Amino acid sequence: MATSGRSALLSSTSTGPKSTLDNSNQEEDDGQDLWSTILSEVSTHSRSKLPSGRNVLVMGEVGSGKTALVAKMQGVEEFMKGRGLEYLYFSVHDDDIDDQTRCNAWVLDGDLYHKGLQGVAVPVDSIDNTVLLITVDMSRPWNALDSLQKWAAVAREHIDKLRVAPELLRELEQRLVKQFQEYTEPGSGDDGTPQRRSEDEESVLLPLGDNTLTHNLGIPVVVVCTKCDAISTLEKEHDYRDEHLDFIQSHIRQFCLQYGASLVYTSVKEMKNLDIVYKYLVHRLYGFPFHCPAQVVERDAVFIPSGWDNEKKIAILHENFQTVKADNNFEEVIVKPPVRKVQSPLQWECINPKYQMKKKNYRNSGVVILNHCKIIKMYSFLEYIMGGCQIQFTVAIDFTASNGDPRNSCSLHYIHPYQPNEYLKALVAVGEICQDYDSDKMFPAFGFGALIPPDFKVSHDFAVNFDEDNPECAGIQGVVEAYQNCLPKIQLYGPTNIAPIIQKVASSASVEMHTKEAMEYFILLILTDGVITDMADTREAIVHASHLPMSVIIVGVGNADFTDMQILDGDDGILRSPKGEPVLRDIVQFVPFKDFKHASPAALAKSVLAEVPNQVVDYYNAKGITPKCMSDYESTRTFSP
Repeated sequence: MATSGRSALLSSTSTGPKSTLDNSNQEEDDGQDLWSTILSEVSTHSRSKLPSGRNVLVMGEVGSGKTALVAKMQGVEEFMKGRGLEYLYFSVHDDDIDDQTRCNAWVLDGDLYHKGLQGVAVPVDSIDNTVLLITVDMSRPWNALDSLQKWAAVAREHIDKLRVAPELLRELEQRLVKQFQEYTEPGSGDDGTPQRRSEDEESVLLPLGDNTLTHNLGIPVVVVCTKCDAISTLEKEHDYRDEHLDFIQSHIRQFCLQYGASLVYTSVKEMKNLDIVYKYLVHRLYGFPFHCPAQVVERDAVFIPSGWDNEKKIAILHENFQTVKADNNFEEVIVKPPVRKVQSPLQWECINPKYQMKKKNYRNSGVVILNHCKIIKMYSFLEYIMGGCQIQFTVAIDFTASNGDPRNSCSLHYIHPYQPNEYLKALVAVGEICQDYDSDKMFPAFGFGALIPPDFKVSHDFAVNFDEDNPECAGIQGVVEAYQNCLPKIQLYGPTNIAPIIQKVASSASVEMHTKEAMEYFILLILTDGVITDMADTREAIVHASHLPMSVIIVGVGNADFTDMQILDGDDGILRSPKGEPVLRDIVQFVPFKDFKHASPAALAKSVLAEVPNQVVDYYNAKGITPKCMSDYESTRTFSP
């Protein structure tokens, strides 16, 4: 990648023979000067390391070439586009001090839903080390002005939310004003250096012109018009003339003037002006020298640095207007070309090659006609979580007699003074995975199949902490403690009925369903030792729950026969209720814990959570429920550590 040089020349000249004292002293002085210069140079180098933590925040519409632009500056030919907020970087190298660093490049998704992610790229302590880069797709110039105004407003909103200290914000705004006022044209001298202002000129700064920096964000803005190679296509296919291109440029330049922004026309396809974008960013972020003058002659390679432009220079473009006026509305002049309507519906013939060879009069075996096409956006699991959807995690533990007497060391519920039993191992291993998706880390914990105090009647949905009004436990450790305190107070009994606990969680999920918002999704973790005695009722409960924002994870503890559990999982076929009603979607995931007792936590996590993200997405997409905008939650939603 491009480098910038700021080298100093270190030289010495040899002296004559040491025949005189003067010569000796002179040589000694020269040697001292030489070493002083070297030491000074080393000291300067040690203090002149390139700073880190500089950021470029890239915004623009979907498909405007944001990632391609940064990837080219990074020197990457093949790249994958991400979603939400992409992190890339480009290298900055200074030969003179033999140092290099990485400039962070954050590419924000063109979907406004992701605008809350700006806080990751530009927190308040990085605001003074950031450049905002807005891309404009010149293959669709009719969107240019709206796009610029939209993304500038998004940046303004984010800066306001950062609550930058007023004195710092004023300092940043004044720095932009001063930079704009102090701009000097790159030099006309032979060495190409910028013209130097005289001492008198440096003490006098001219006031800003009309409509200049009226929208001061406090951070430098660079507007990059991408895909400028499409300008020739606009001329050929959509009858764009010079006056239309000048009209577009004048409005973009007026926007840039209001924000004190620089403007660069680029083409990744033709590698045009990409070096200017890179050098200018490095200049603004690291203070490297920059010698490129403004370019306004070539209509597809425009470059206007911040501080060069003004209303009078923009008015020169108006001289070419013939059928348009400078004060015409942008949307009325630069209109989107009409879509060419297909006169007849799309259709495809179905050809059977054998019939085609045998029958002379054969035309086709039928025709497929496309009458209607609808595009539906499918949101991801991460988008729902980032949009404020909270996972409500509930634990249900099997306390049936088939687990064995807890006082017997062979029991799955045996409380060993030094080692956790099978239920505790499964609870901790699976719970620690699932709790990361629960925002408040408060877990309702229930038991089933035991005789419970005070009257010791069998219950299939009792609170493990014996507080029916508040069955929640603080974190997985709270569930473990409630389980250990509960076990001596109950009597393991039976039968193994899990339908009641599924119905209990389903009742909460049913309330959430009627909100018609992606606010809460319920996950029930059932720990059991094997055979279910209410299979018919369980199937009925699961079919009902498949219509709700709910999933069920069943972890088989011990070495019993888990055949029935595999049936509930539905991986081998569609689960149906006793009446024959199929599940709306697969919501059950069964995991035999014995298969992962000696496996890594990652393997267990993959198996436990393999289907949950798709289950969440399938439910909300089927209901047509979109994620809430992250900005609605970023200032109010709290997460427990």
